Amino acid sequence: MSINPLNWKLDDTYAPASMNLGSLFLNETTDEVEMGDIGADAQVFPDRGVVVTHAKGEKMTEEKAAVATAFFGPDGRHGEDYALFYNNIKDNVAKRIAAYKASR
Repeated sequence: MSINPLNWKLDDTYAPASMNLGSLFLNETTDEVEMGDIGADAQVFPDRGVVVTHAKGEKMTEEKAAVATAFFGPDGRHGEDYALFYNNIKDNVAKRIAAYKASR
């Protein structure tokens, strides 16, 4: 089972990259991690239990690609989930903490 990290739905409702509050990525020029827009949209495919994105991604080493392919298919990006949807996850955590505190 997967949840869309941009709209927090379990169904196949597409969430465009414009809903992404910011992704972490490696600036290849400066070799620094930055926050920005890398086109990380999201859509859940419930029958496969996966979230699909069209984000620009870092090239994987051959070894990492082989491991990812074995577990997640040829375009598996599971190891990048937190970075791709960083600010949306951070925002959701803050809302959940606030809701929990308000209920006590």
